[in-house]
Amino acid sequence: HDYRVVDTAIDDRGGLFLILTWVPWSEREWIQFLGRTGRQDHAGQFAVVLDGEDEGVQSALRGKAAAESLPQAILREGDQRAAEALRGVGGDIERARLMHSLSASYWTAHMQERTDKNQDWAWKSLCEGYNKMSLRDMSLRFRDVCEDAEDDDDEGEGDVRL
Repeated sequence: HDYRVVDTAIDDRGGLFLILTWVPWSEREWIQFLGRTGRQDHAGQFAVVLDGEDEGVQSALRGKAAAESLPQAILREGDQRAAEALRGVGGDIERARLMHSLSASYWTAHMQERTDKNQDWAWKSLCEGYNKMSLRDMSLRFRDVCEDAEDDDDEGEGDVRL
């Protein structure tokens, strides 16, 4: 829900006042929170009240730079944690992208009744094991599943069409 301020006296007193009791790890979410205070040309303000015993708050306080606010330190630590979590998953993301493309091709052919039971079982097998395959092996295996598949990329990592 969006907040609507219809009483002009609220603007005279500084606008909607939002009290935040936590800082999200995502700056996008933080911006959304702050955007709730001043809406549709109305004034707004906010305050952040945090639990000093919270692990995240304590960690941010220890790592906070001199010119950094506590919410900025919490957001920076959130960015660092997200970056660490995403490190090393590039291959997983690429495999997922290719599998998405292969899935669209397979299911298009399947819905047009252009696959047989053996191909359906081979497809299920590919779905179960793709996360341990290279992109090239996935593409080659897909060619085995759908013999009329074409791959425009010499490396076997391009778009696959039926």
